[in-house]
Formats: sequence, structure tokens, C-alpha cells
Amino acid sequence: MGKIKNIIMPVLGMSCSNCALNIESALKKVKGIDSAYVDFAGEKLNVSFDTEIINESGIIEKVKERGYRIAVGKLEFEIAGLQDNSDAVLIEKVIQKKEGVIDCRVNLSTETVIIKYIPGSVSISELTEGIKSTGFDFNVPLGEGDSSLS
Repeated sequence: MGKIKNIIMPVLGMSCSNCALNIESALKKVKGIDSAYVDFAGEKLNVSFDTEIINESGIIEKVKERGYRIAVGKLEFEIAGLQDNSDAVLIEKVIQKKEGVIDCRVNLSTETVIIKYIPGSVSISELTEGIKSTGFDFNVPLGEGDSSLS
């Protein structure tokens, strides 16, 4: 058994408490998911899972299969001073370790980083501090917002 991780994800598209039960019952059957609870009123999924078996993207996909969505934020920053692939790898590693980050991709040719994350699980300031900790500067986000996976 791998590392058990707990995360809270904002759920979109529920119209009644049966929707919450539908998501819960489906997730509890998924290999690697230890527990799942959906708060209909708060529109939140609280899920514990084995990171060696399933990840956040897999959980998002399972929710999508039931007809609902998980809210996902997307940020794009210009990064100053990128020299080579090792710089990109460093930034990606640091950011992907942050709780709530789904994906981080650095594009050397455009000197940008795109981060997909779960709102409420990680803040924008935590993400920007992560970039700063690598020794690189960035410009104000080029784009941000809810890119709800659908």
C-alpha cells in the first residue's frame, strides 16, 4: 500500500443530494480510493486515496464519468531567465509537489509555465512562492480562472 492522501475538491453540476450519493457510491468502488464523502450543500468532495494506485486526475475522470465536474483552476506565468531543460524540470518538480496541483508544464520556447490546480487545495501565493523558491522571477499571471474539466 502506498501513501494515503486526503484532498477536498469542489464539485460542479449537482442538483440534489442524490447526486452526491451517486458520486460517493461510484468512487467507493474505485480501486485505490479509501473513502469518499460528498457534501451536497457545500459542493465538496472529500476523498482519501492511495497515491500509488490513483491520482487526482483519475478521481476527476471518475467524477466526470458520473456526469459531474471538478472545478480546476489554470494559471499561466511568463518565467524570466530560463536557460535550458534542467530549469524547466526544476520548476515542474517543485510545483508538482504542492498539494492540489494536478499538472505543471514549462514551455522553454515561450518561457511560460502553465499550472492546473484544485482551487481551495493550494493558493496562488503558494504557487508563486514555489516558483520564486527555484530562483526564477515571473510576471503577473497571463491567464487564470476556472477551467473546469468537462
